Amino acid sequence: MRFQNFFLRDVSSRNENVLMGVRSCVNGLLWRSSMKRADLLRHLRINECRFVREGAKHSVYVNPKNEFMSTVPRHAEINSFLTRKICKDLGIPAPRGK
Repeated sequence: MRFQNFFLRDVSSRNENVLMGVRSCVNGLLWRSSMKRADLLRHLRINECRFVREGAKHSVYVNPKNEFMSTVPRHAEINSFLTRKICKDLGIPAPRGK
């Protein structure tokens, strides 16, 4: 997809213009550009991931079903790409954008 202008781009799967700072298109799905840390931790708890320990600048979570482990940075907002990477590392589905 090409940018229509600096702020808007066409999401062909939904035929709507979406503000770049609010959402982005990945594989035809709409994702939030960032997620609050509390929302990500809630998503991890819903998918039965457990807190292991605190690091200097991150928290470590493990999925007891498959024993996969990942770190969650201690930022107020976490980029959507990092959110999907954390979920992929833990073997759980990525949270859907609203």
